[in-house]
Amino acid sequence: MAAADRPVKAGGKTKIRIGTFDSRAVAVAYVRSDIHQRYLKGLMAERDKAQKAGNTKRVKELEAKGKAMQQRVHRQGFGHARIDDILEHLRKEIPGIARKAGVDVVAEETLYHDSSVEIVDITDFMIEPFNPSKKTRNIIKDLLKHPPLKDEQLEKLHDH
Repeated sequence: MAAADRPVKAGGKTKIRIGTFDSRAVAVAYVRSDIHQRYLKGLMAERDKAQKAGNTKRVKELEAKGKAMQQRVHRQGFGHARIDDILEHLRKEIPGIARKAGVDVVAEETLYHDSSVEIVDITDFMIEPFNPSKKTRNIIKDLLKHPPLKDEQLEKLHDH
């Protein structure tokens, strides 16, 4: 969207457009992506290799890493946990995403904005680089119908 196409507020100033997104959707798209699946397969192969070599210390380290990753993914996909590790996979894509979405700024959230700012939901643009399947898109659609889980609720997930 060219600046000339943007809404103009009183006084003739062009509105700044900030693209925000639901981090849970990005987390789910990433976890279900080929990128993440390749990473998991690599971890499992490394664990299997350590098991065959009888390296129980390394097996325990890798299993602990896997468990911690699973807990982090749950907090990211169902709660408010930061997704900085996932955003690293999008770092080079974000300028193009901003152009496609017609926004000047990309931010996870805004706490305040005045009338000179327009907030635009760019969640769909942010999940696209992970090539989400139709099933993944449906999971995300259903997920976004519900508020993020609170930390106490996430703790219960991990206890089971």
